Amino acid sequence: MKICIINILFFVMLMSASAQIYNQKKIYQFEVAKTDPSGSIQKEGLFLVCHGIPWKLDSENQLLAVWCTENKDKFGLNYQTGIIENENKIWLHPPRNDQYMIHEYSPFPEIRFPLAVGNKWETDFGCVWENRQFKITANDKVFHLYEVVSIEKVYSDLKQSEIDCYKIVGTINHPKIKTKWIGWFNSELGFVKMTFYNLDHSITEMCLKDSYNWEEHKNNFLEFKL
Repeated sequence: MKICIINILFFVMLMSASAQIYNQKKIYQFEVAKTDPSGSIQKEGLFLVCHGIPWKLDSENQLLAVWCTENKDKFGLNYQTGIIENENKIWLHPPRNDQYMIHEYSPFPEIRFPLAVGNKWETDFGCVWENRQFKITANDKVFHLYEVVSIEKVYSDLKQSEIDCYKIVGTINHPKIKTKWIGWFNSELGFVKMTFYNLDHSITEMCLKDSYNWEEHKNNFLEFKL
């Protein structure tokens, strides 16, 4: 009985240490700078709204989340997407609607536990969306390749100080798709910085600016629809 209790406590500690970021009702505010192939830069705020409940459209126990621009209802369910967060990994759908559709062809944000510099893994993404511009068909299957390359100090606007982050590099090496994603992950805040090097030669940089629980967001932004 004692061994059983110890095992249960260990499992609970493991879960709390590795799965307490996106699996709750919380809102993450990002500043996004998107550089097009000509060098023109567009900036906007983007919110990742985590609902902390299962995503009904999911087949892999994903949690419901919504990427939302500043001018949209943060609590609406347009552009639903999913997040996987458990004791083994964290995996995010990046924003992929409207001007961010090109992220379908870049590696998705992902880490696998335990994190350690030098760790590598491969994710079978499956088939990507069809894209006639780049001659990509619905049968084109890709693999996302990842490596934890270093631990770096990154300035956090949320903490107002530098914090330790794991730097993870993801790549796709496919005859039609050669793209890269770099993420800086902190065990408390999640992905604090991400850069997507996209198929159309655009670059998307996302920096975490703040985070709120739903009530804090309602009070700070005067949005009352909960």
